[in-house]
Amino acid sequence: MKVKILGISGSPREKSNTETLVKEALYAASQIGNVETDFVEIASLRITPCKGCYECYGFYKGADWENLCFK
Repeated sequence: MKVKILGISGSPREKSNTETLVKEALYAASQIGNVETDFVEIASLRITPCKGCYECYGFYKGADWENLCFK
């Protein structure tokens, strides 16, 4: 029986450390044999309204719980 593993990189940035680590884990799993892997990168998808600007985390002046997204 073939095992299928889906790796998802949830980082908002392309070519991130998260992406690298997920791909390495999938590669290691594929070396076991009888394993099929697939990779999905969230950064390449258009998910609105979040743009990964981090203003909602308070890194920019004016962020609060009432106004979480500035874009």
